Amino acid sequence: MNFPQLRFVEATARLKSFTRAAQFCNVTQPTLSNRVSNLEEELGEKIFERTTRTVRLTQFGESLLPTILSILSQEKMLHIKATGYSDPEMVILKIGMSPLHLII
Repeated sequence: MNFPQLRFVEATARLKSFTRAAQFCNVTQPTLSNRVSNLEEELGEKIFERTTRTVRLTQFGESLLPTILSILSQEKMLHIKATGYSDPEMVILKIGMSPLHLII
């Protein structure tokens, strides 16, 4: 298990598509799909139900998602604290915007 796999699961769950998640994560769809499959094998259960048209979390995936989100949040905090420690005068301001809420 590693951080990229967890980010791939989070993106796929949020975007409900392996293709869109791969584009968001800047990887190919087979790479993302294979890494998620490897994680599923490691954990011993399917995280996603896959059909030709839809992707959705299984009950197992639903139960894991809050922990995955917490781990990814803690990873971000670790990077922020490490950066602040290395350069205490540096102030980091990160602003995020979901592409799902943009109306063109």
